[in-house]
Amino acid sequence: MTNILVFTPYRVGSTTLCNLLASNFDFKVIWEDPRRLDTIRFYSCSERGLVVKGHTQIKLIFDEGIIFDYLLIVIRDPYSMYPSCYFKDITNRNYSYYYGNMEDVIKAPMEHLIEHFLTFKWDEIIIANYEFYFSQIKEHMGIDLWKSGFDKERGFQFYGSESGLDRVGVIHINKLNDGSAVTSFFETMNLYNNKLLLRNDNSAKDKFYYEKYKNFLNQLPKSYFERYKFANDKVLEHFGSEIERNI
Repeated sequence: MTNILVFTPYRVGSTTLCNLLASNFDFKVIWEDPRRLDTIRFYSCSERGLVVKGHTQIKLIFDEGIIFDYLLIVIRDPYSMYPSCYFKDITNRNYSYYYGNMEDVIKAPMEHLIEHFLTFKWDEIIIANYEFYFSQIKEHMGIDLWKSGFDKERGFQFYGSESGLDRVGVIHINKLNDGSAVTSFFETMNLYNNKLLLRNDNSAKDKFYYEKYKNFLNQLPKSYFERYKFANDKVLEHFGSEIERNI
């Protein structure tokens, strides 16, 4: 039995990672929803193995006393992550950056969408802020990722105890589509499958807004890249500049 917490910002490949674990190793994947705590507790003690997919509720999960063998986080360049987060919930009224319904988005003048996007401070929005995620990992796992080295050649790194308990695994988004890298990543967690099947889930290419999104990315102004240069460069310099721009 292995319990894994996938704790990531939005739009970095967490769905793909969770589904790779489920489809190749038969893990039970459960969302971090507080209403599912009883189910999470049950599967954390089962023989099947558990993956909890989380974005903001790490404190709640750890306060329940559930023991995880690994916490996994995926790295994506902020320049790409912010627009992807914006479009993911652009039609969801529960988010501050809601724009309108599907038709509103499709018909919206591009300059209006970009202007709306630029009104938000994306490096301060929790679900797109690595500072928040790394601070939570440091608080609950005792590992400071900003001060820890990273294997830029392999594109992933594990940190923590030799026993495997309380270990943190970090992987680039582009390595999730690399069979050799993903296999090595999982084998580091003693997960073996010589017929491992890759997948790419929740991709922008499958969304209603894909064509709009592609044009949006191509028309982002220079001011956007200047504004978030510090946040973007900090991630790339630490985890490797070879991270691919990913849409």
